[in-house]
Amino acid sequence: MWSPHFINFQMIGRDLHAIYGVVEVNNSNPFQFSLSAIYASTKFKSRLESWNELIDMSKHVSVPWVVMGDFDKITCQSDKLGGNRIKQYRADNFVDAMNECGLIDASSIGSRFTWFNKKKDNPIYQKLDRAWLNMHWLNLFPNSTIHNLPRGTSDHNPIKLNTEQRERRITSAQPNFKLEPLWYAEPGFSNMVDEKLNADCSNFVTKLNNISKTMSAWAKDNIGNILKMGKFYLLD
Repeated sequence: MWSPHFINFQMIGRDLHAIYGVVEVNNSNPFQFSLSAIYASTKFKSRLESWNELIDMSKHVSVPWVVMGDFDKITCQSDKLGGNRIKQYRADNFVDAMNECGLIDASSIGSRFTWFNKKKDNPIYQKLDRAWLNMHWLNLFPNSTIHNLPRGTSDHNPIKLNTEQRERRITSAQPNFKLEPLWYAEPGFSNMVDEKLNADCSNFVTKLNNISKTMSAWAKDNIGNILKMGKFYLLD
């Protein structure tokens, strides 16, 4: 699958639901990282054991770390389309475990969901496949993105971790965001922010980007009208 002269994988452990190892990349800027490839159990108690294994491992990882694969668990209700509502406490348990590991959910592009039950009469879609990255990895590759590739004969979409730099153009239509203390004096602002944050299950960076856009739109609709009416506040 790869040239051993360029990439070398040394397995350090495995169980029924994961393979753990160290990847050495020998290019112009050689480095190594820890890789945990996950194929999680469909049983809740077995998944808890896998999460605890990752938590224990995180205490000894001091290099870039990638944890990716099929976790058989979603992070929130919007990761699922069709079927019964999720058991939120199980999703919270999953997210809490990844947070305890110091891992951040990588943003993704492509298909919104990575699993399909292949039933025409009762279709269910879920985002079961993803990658979690630690800060050592993100310091090296801050633009890391998961590409959800087209699904073939499998019920899962393959996923690919892309580390390439993506160009970002700043134009007059994309000004720097600034949170003004004045906004908190307006009725409903704090509740609006809380509701948006709780409803958004994106990764941390994407969540901040989304809420900044929401607050900017709110300020344009509300603060702009206040200034036109001559309504001002003096804040200490």
